[in-house]
Amino acid sequence: MKISIIGHGGGGKSTLARKISNHFAIPRLELDRLWFHHGGHDLYVRGNTSEAEKDVIRHKLVQDVRLFLSEHTDWVIDGTYTKVQPLIADSADTLVYIKRPLYKRLLSHLYRIVKKRTSSPRNYKAG
Repeated sequence: MKISIIGHGGGGKSTLARKISNHFAIPRLELDRLWFHHGGHDLYVRGNTSEAEKDVIRHKLVQDVRLFLSEHTDWVIDGTYTKVQPLIADSADTLVYIKRPLYKRLLSHLYRIVKKRTSSPRNYKAG
C-alpha cells in the first residue's frame, strides 16, 4: 500500500494521512515537516531568497523522499511539492486528491490558529 495524498492547504491531507497511517500501521511522511526542518519556511519568510538557496532546500527534500521510499514497502505521504511529486507519484499505487471548497479550507486554518495547532516551524523540530 503506497498512498500519496495531495491537495490545497487546509484541505485535510495530513489528517487523512495520519488516520490511514494509524489504521493500517504504515509509516507516514509529511512533506511540510521536511520543508520546515530543512529551513524552507525561513527562506520564504526572510524574502529576497536566491534560487540557489531554494534549490538547496529542494535537493534536501528530494533526498529525504528518496530515502523514505527506499526504506519502506508500504507508506502514506501527504503534501504537494512540485519538485518531489513526480517521484512520489511514480512509486504510489494510490493517489488521493482532496478537493475542499475554499471556505472550508479557510475555516480549517482558523481552527488551527485558535487551537494552536498550526503548521508553525516551532512544531517541526528535528529529531
